[in-house]
Amino acid sequence: MTNENSVIKAIKDAGGPSRAAAKLRVSSRTISNWQAQGYVPNYYRAEELAALVNVPIETLRKPS
Repeated sequence: MTNENSVIKAIKDAGGPSRAAAKLRVSSRTISNWQAQGYVPNYYRAEELAALVNVPIETLRKPS
């Protein structure tokens, strides 16, 4: 699974972009950017999203 698919799946599992944004206290535009980029650039937010949907944080971060 690619990171892009992982981010999109995590957002979907969190209840969709609007709910994920509310739960993570970020804007819907931020969620949209993460989906377009295919990763969550902010470690703290990636950690929160990973905990919210119970996935490894590495799947949401930019590959090295």
